[in-house]
Amino acid sequence: HTHTYTLNSPLFSPELSEGSKRTLVFQGGPMSPTEAAVFESDPLFQECMSLRRWDEAAKVSGLDVPSMASYGELLQRAIVHPRRAADAVQGSYVRNGNTLLAIAAI
Repeated sequence: HTHTYTLNSPLFSPELSEGSKRTLVFQGGPMSPTEAAVFESDPLFQECMSLRRWDEAAKVSGLDVPSMASYGELLQRAIVHPRRAADAVQGSYVRNGNTLLAIAAI
């Protein structure tokens, strides 16, 4: 949901790819300041922002890439052996539709 970060975010930019702009609209637009504060309190906030930056930087129109199936083994290893222990997860987002309300403790 980092597409919908605030209008003041460096990630909300006219330079977003067309796909990201469409997703931003679909997800309800930029976060409100209240939603942004909740998002920033997420223990994985920095990881979320890094992933968003990598996602946007990786969009190269017309690039020939391997099939999704070619990543199967890598994905399986990542799912079966995650880098972060399950007990490191601090909570989950509480939403009302697309509105981010809080992070609930697990």
